[in-house]
Amino acid sequence: MLAIIPNLVSNIQNLIVDIDDYIADFNVWLTDFLNDLSDTIPAIDPDEILDSIYKFFSPTNGEGVFGSILSFVLDNLLNIGTTLVNQIFYIIVGFILSIYFLLYKDNIVAKLKRVFCAFLKENNYKKVVDFARYSDRTFGRYMLGAIVDSALVGIIMFVILTIFKFPFAPLIAVTCGVTNIIPFFGPFIGAIPSAVLILIATGDPFKVIIFAVIVLVLQQVDGNLIAPHIHGASTGLTPIGVIAAVTFTSHVFGFVGMVIGVPFCAVISYYISCFIEKNLKKKHLPTQPEYYRVSDVYEDENFAKARYALEAEEQLESSEAIATAAVKEEVIQEIKEQVVEKVLHEALDGINEEVEAKAKEGEV
Repeated sequence: MLAIIPNLVSNIQNLIVDIDDYIADFNVWLTDFLNDLSDTIPAIDPDEILDSIYKFFSPTNGEGVFGSILSFVLDNLLNIGTTLVNQIFYIIVGFILSIYFLLYKDNIVAKLKRVFCAFLKENNYKKVVDFARYSDRTFGRYMLGAIVDSALVGIIMFVILTIFKFPFAPLIAVTCGVTNIIPFFGPFIGAIPSAVLILIATGDPFKVIIFAVIVLVLQQVDGNLIAPHIHGASTGLTPIGVIAAVTFTSHVFGFVGMVIGVPFCAVISYYISCFIEKNLKKKHLPTQPEYYRVSDVYEDENFAKARYALEAEEQLESSEAIATAAVKEEVIQEIKEQVVEKVLHEALDGINEEVEAKAKEGEV
């Protein structure tokens, strides 16, 4: 993994130095391609298409989208620079705090438990601790698995691109590996700019098609073989739930939300599920989802049988609890009688000893 870093730095330096040459070569290739296409399809005007493309990417006028973005960036350069510095500062501070929390984790946890015990009842304290432990386990396992999975995807991508002699293999592999942390959307976020970079660097659409096939195959292998073995147990979210989680959290928390969206919503989903099961058990209703897939739940025979079985089980447990309580009461009463009898015997023995002692004193 560390061997990729020098190549990555070299790729970035070469890209910055040679970007003008790549764009010029791409411009020549695009012009030739449109001219050849116009020979096949006379209705296509290469000059008009090229003018539209130049306007779109024009950095000097404000007509194109790229030009508008560039104008906005130049006008707000100071604010963007300040924001970038702040973000770098927050990252550094977060890294330092993470090290601090890891070093003094036991002391911090002990102090938090002390505060919770001081202000919460025992039952509420146990709920808070259980929530913290489940959240820590869910987030920790998911993030560790996602990092390992993304690292493997990046390494495999680097090896494949190197074998097929793609340009900027380390840079593309790192981009695809990092964005792979984001579920569903990550591979596309990393593949699109990588495909554009390959097209500009090579001017060969066939290379882009090969790259797209590599990405699709690798994602299938990752989704069906690598990720399940790394992540282990599922987070409990369905595929549509994962998409909804990533979409919602990215809207609220931005890029960080895209990364932590799945474990965040998995924790919420788990406790909502626990709350629903608790209410169903109070009503003596089955908790398994298969009983609720029929059109009319309360008229379904299997649902009714499960409901009556739960009611009978509740009555049996109640009877056993009453019988157990009665037995406990009898045992307690018997123990009390034995204790009272023992205390009385000890008191009588003490009185007899005292009387005998006084009688001996009188004789003397």
